[in-house]
Amino acid sequence: MKLNKIFALMLAATMFTACSDDDKSWNSNDVTVNMLQSEVSVKENNGVFNVPVAVDGEMNGPVQVTVEVAEVGENPAMDDVHYLVTEKTIVIVAEDGAGNIEIKAVDDNDINEARTFTVTIVDVKGGKLGSNATTVVTLKDNDSVF
Repeated sequence: MKLNKIFALMLAATMFTACSDDDKSWNSNDVTVNMLQSEVSVKENNGVFNVPVAVDGEMNGPVQVTVEVAEVGENPAMDDVHYLVTEKTIVIVAEDGAGNIEIKAVDDNDINEARTFTVTIVDVKGGKLGSNATTVVTLKDNDSVF
């Protein structure tokens, strides 16, 4: 009876350690991750839009990309005020070869100048960061034109 309990405890411990998400096998080929566009411009009532991320090279596994957003310019757009980022970390699988940072523009219903912010790749797992790591996003006002 004691052996059955010991066996059950060992089996349970094995099951818990086998469920770790840290064991992903990332891409091991030489690939480079870049922002596909250096500038993106959308109207603030556009809703959800994508900032594309490209992977150059042949992938043999997934690549994880993490971005940061920052206010820039004379009239900066603020995170969680003028726009919302769905996920700041995306996983690009080999079959796709590219991914998107999904952002939702928030319409403020006020007449204002265009607002700007940057989306910058800050970390890459399974690849290396290329020379084009930043996209400048401009949120154009939609309330001044009837």
